[in-house]
Amino acid sequence: MKTATMYKFQETFGRLEHGKLSSLKFHVQELLGCGRIQDALTLYSKSRVENCGSFDVHTYVVLLNACAKLKDLNRGKDIHHDVARKGLLDRDLYIGCAVLDMYAKCGQYSEAQKLFDRLPVQDVATWNALITGYSRHQQATEVLHCFEKMKSKGFDPNAVTFMCALKACISIGDIDKGIELHVELERKKTLDWDFFLGSVLIDLYAKFGMLARAREVFYELTFPNIAAWTALIAGYVENRHEEEALAVFEEMQNNGFSPGSTCYFWILKACSKLEWIEKGKNLHLEVEREGLLEGDLTICNALIDMYIGCGAISEAQHVFGKLHTRDVASWNLLITGYLGYNCDEQTLMSLKQMQVEGVLPNSITYASSIRACDNIGALEKVKELHAEMSIDGTFNRDMFACCVLVDVYTSRGLFQEAEKLLTSCSTHDLVVYNALASGYANYGLAHEALQCLDQLQLEGFSPDAFTYISMFKVCTAARDLENGKRMHIDAEIRGFLSVHTVIGNVVLNMYAKLGLLMEAQYVFGRLLSKDVVSWNVMLEGYSEYGLREEVLQCFEHMQMEGIVPSSVTFLYILKACSKLGDIPKSIEIHGEIARAGLLENNYTMGSALINMYMGLDLSGVALEVFKSFVHHDIALWKALVAGYVENEFEEEALHCFEVMQRGPISPDAGAYVYALKACSGTGELVKAIEFHHEIIEKGYNEDIAIGNLLIDIYSDFGLLNDAESVFDGLLVRNIVSWNTLVAGYLKYGLPSIALKHLERIQLEGLCFNSVTFACHLNACGLIKATKMGQKIHEEIGVKGFLEDNLSVGTALIDMYGKFGMLAEAQKVFDSHLEHDVGLWNSLISGYLGQMESEKALHCFRQMQLECCFADCGSFVSVLKACAMMQALALGKTLHAMILGSNFLKNDSFISNNLIDMYIKSGSLPDAHRVFDKIPTLDVVAWTSLITGYVEHGYCKAALELYTTMNSLETFPNEVTLLCGLKACRNIGAIAIGLEIHNDIELKGLLDSNLAVGTALVAMYMNCGFFATAQRVFDRIPVQSVVLWNALMSGYGQHGHSGEIFFAFENMLRKGIHPDPDTFAIILSACSRAGLLHKGSLYFNTMCSEFCIKPSLEHHTSMFDLLGRTGALGKAAARIMDLPISDDVARRTILYSCNKWGNIELGMHTFEQMLLSNQCNQC
Repeated sequence: MKTATMYKFQETFGRLEHGKLSSLKFHVQELLGCGRIQDALTLYSKSRVENCGSFDVHTYVVLLNACAKLKDLNRGKDIHHDVARKGLLDRDLYIGCAVLDMYAKCGQYSEAQKLFDRLPVQDVATWNALITGYSRHQQATEVLHCFEKMKSKGFDPNAVTFMCALKACISIGDIDKGIELHVELERKKTLDWDFFLGSVLIDLYAKFGMLARAREVFYELTFPNIAAWTALIAGYVENRHEEEALAVFEEMQNNGFSPGSTCYFWILKACSKLEWIEKGKNLHLEVEREGLLEGDLTICNALIDMYIGCGAISEAQHVFGKLHTRDVASWNLLITGYLGYNCDEQTLMSLKQMQVEGVLPNSITYASSIRACDNIGALEKVKELHAEMSIDGTFNRDMFACCVLVDVYTSRGLFQEAEKLLTSCSTHDLVVYNALASGYANYGLAHEALQCLDQLQLEGFSPDAFTYISMFKVCTAARDLENGKRMHIDAEIRGFLSVHTVIGNVVLNMYAKLGLLMEAQYVFGRLLSKDVVSWNVMLEGYSEYGLREEVLQCFEHMQMEGIVPSSVTFLYILKACSKLGDIPKSIEIHGEIARAGLLENNYTMGSALINMYMGLDLSGVALEVFKSFVHHDIALWKALVAGYVENEFEEEALHCFEVMQRGPISPDAGAYVYALKACSGTGELVKAIEFHHEIIEKGYNEDIAIGNLLIDIYSDFGLLNDAESVFDGLLVRNIVSWNTLVAGYLKYGLPSIALKHLERIQLEGLCFNSVTFACHLNACGLIKATKMGQKIHEEIGVKGFLEDNLSVGTALIDMYGKFGMLAEAQKVFDSHLEHDVGLWNSLISGYLGQMESEKALHCFRQMQLECCFADCGSFVSVLKACAMMQALALGKTLHAMILGSNFLKNDSFISNNLIDMYIKSGSLPDAHRVFDKIPTLDVVAWTSLITGYVEHGYCKAALELYTTMNSLETFPNEVTLLCGLKACRNIGAIAIGLEIHNDIELKGLLDSNLAVGTALVAMYMNCGFFATAQRVFDRIPVQSVVLWNALMSGYGQHGHSGEIFFAFENMLRKGIHPDPDTFAIILSACSRAGLLHKGSLYFNTMCSEFCIKPSLEHHTSMFDLLGRTGALGKAAARIMDLPISDDVARRTILYSCNKWGNIELGMHTFEQMLLSNQCNQC
């Protein structure tokens, strides 16, 4: 069987025509989709030998994943070499992640820096000092690293060392390492005498849910102490095995052990979870007999918590009332208890009593009270509590209450309040950012939610599971693939996809919704746990993009995995069966649905079955499905019509619609939508108009939803006048109506009309929201509609949007910046009482766009004075301003500020702009120092530095940098190649030039990048390789005047005047118009060759035929030509026609007079120069 498979595989490859890249990719992808990854890799390797071409990013990623799975390092290296050679690593981070994953799974880890080796003395004490230090600071990875390193150095870990290592395993979730340490302890027999290690081991196994192992360790202890008993009980409670915890507790007491406070704490918690109030009451009596209630508030609080968990609020109040001392924890238990049982008024009364007794509320107290206020709609009380917390500094101590407050504000749409709260807090945490981002996401404010993500990362927080889920949903809704990919890579590196099925599902959904099925497959294959949602997302993705075989294969795999299909699952399967025309499979699936009881009163499933059978041309069966329903309501009729439409049976859909019209069911708006879509599919515009009349007769034209749909349908037909008529006929128009109409005009390239309609919105009295205003302003800026933009500005001012919405202000500033009206932009900015960093950045960018660098820097200084913290965008803008002004001192000051803000650690863009600033300011050493400190150098950083060296004439050093960059496998982009070619041209480094040419060929840039082609021709010409330059020139598909100039200039530098004239004539024959540089090259060639007549002819042609005004360079070439040929009289005549300040040309004449001995003309020219100097002094 295997031989037959390979034979078929080889036969398939043999049939591939050389160069048929699309066919090759299809077969590789087909093999990968069937799970034949070894065959796919073999086909890939053979394609490399046959030089059949390249693959897309998605295929490379799946191939790399296959190498990782098979541990095929050699092929993995081949793929890495190919993607690097093609520059894919520079452009796609996702493929970089796949390469890294392949190397990691193949065991190719880079060695870590051995920091501890620098210690002068190493013994068990020093190692333990280092390890315990890491342990105290929760640096678990370093603990285990040092532990292993310690052993490798010959040191024997003691009990302290093992204690720290075991705790580190708990911290990072490394159970395997924990087991390994356990085995080592058993071998050393350390557990025989150190009972505390035994309790830590029990805790380790309990934390990972391995309760049997924990129990085994416990019973192997020779003399288990109270700590061991307590650890076992705590483990059972934490893993929701409360009954077992109580059994162990009784066993402990039977063995003569007296529980301590910690033990009672855990066992009371068990009673709370089980709601065993009788057992809890017995424990209450026990702790009371032991006298623990007198001096141990922890036990008292545990009792209160137990009673609340059991629903006995009165008993909890009784215990609370008998407390001689009540701390904030006691009050919090009572307050949260009230809140949990919806006793919101008692919650707020307890807060008040607590404060009367002089106990200061903490974050938990305020959070519970805020929730109580929210529950009863007491927003004013919420704001009072907000003010209290601001005064007593709660937000500076704990962000929990801040998080709850943000959640309450955002749930009610009070985003300004939430943002102000966040701004006022001196410290932030991840949870509060999650609350704000989730609030934005729930209101569909994707941009603001993503800004939240950027800000939390700028502040050094790592996203958690909740962050990722919210952000992936936002990116999907906003179709923001760039941010979605960035977060996916980050989530995968952090291991979230391997432990959080929900995160895996939302990532799958994002890629599937955006059409990136290869990425979705990659994520799906790496999920350790897949639920029905995971499978449904993949089914949906395959279904949406027509991959019906994959849908059915996926369904079969799902069933083999034992996953029970849901109704949603069958919807995708039915659609796939329909499209494949697989009648037996369709009938089989229909039977499964019926047996699962999913057809009863399930009109959605009935609709899907109808669609499937319609797709199979089994209209009779489809009708039988329809008739099988007892009641035929409008939903089922619409399903039948929709089935016809979605399966492109528009004629049948129209017939069915007409039958429905003749029956008792009257079409509703939705039914008319499908009927109109059928008209669109058949091109029956007349029928569509007829339906439109019916809609008017039935009064549906008064419905905004159907009116908006009609506008959309007419727009699809291109009947914008009819769409306008429908729009005008709407009695009530909302912002969606306007947006739909405007979108139609924009779709057909009529932005001016679209803007006129936006103006009409105001005349209709419809309220703009902030998004509408911002879009309108941006549109005005793009088409330079100055007056309209100013009019909108006035309206914004009247309606008060500037005071309340910074996004509108930002859009206004941006618009005025595009208009060049910087004074107006400044006025808008000044009108805001509060300035956020976005507002400042918009103003700074406006000044920069108009080359007002000093004003941009002034804005930055003012921004600092107002205590508005600069972000990455701010620093990038002011660095550009410094570069424009060559303000090195100020640039260094900014550099110091950036270092203090830690932006360099997270943003390579700032580092690259710093390099650019230093280069443009003439300080290459400083630029190089910044470059050397960048932790991960990308191609942009290398290119910036190389460009600087070339611009300052250090071409040899630039090429050395270029070579080093390549040796470190950072591959050049187009800009790097241009700089490298320029350096090679300047110093004649043909060897490196040939290497760069090879890179250009590999990237295919000669056919797609004219600038690179031009630079390559110039390099070869300057180095004297004329034939090679000509061959390159001939291969460039689009030949511009700049390219021709490069060719002719090269010939001119080597004195080949004939080739210049020949090239010039060819250029003219091909319809390329010369520019001033072209004639400068030609006249210079004429001058060197002494061709007076030819030069004069070209000069006159330039002026008369091509209307090019002669420049100083052109005149100078003509003077030199006249001087060389002895025509100094003509040169003298030309001098009289020159502007009085052209001393360069006169110096050329003096040189020629000296050369040819014409004293009279020389004296005349000298007098003209003196006259020119006298005029300049005046």
